[in-house]
Order: sequence, then structure tokens, then C-alpha cells
Amino acid sequence: MEKNSTTRHVAIVEKCVMTEMAWRYIFSR
Repeated sequence: MEKNSTTRHVAIVEKCVMTEMAWRYIFSR
């Protein structure tokens, strides 16, 4: 249960980071 929660949290953070990098890439052009 705890391990599953951690994995889900990491996935959410990773998705947020990817979105932020995408926005920076778009606005830096």
C-alpha cells in the first residue's frame, strides 16, 4: 500500500516536471 502510494506520487511529480519543461520549451522559442 505504502509502496504503491509512493510510486503514484513519483508518477504525478514526473508528469508535472514534464509539463513544466514542455511549457518552458514552448515559451523559450
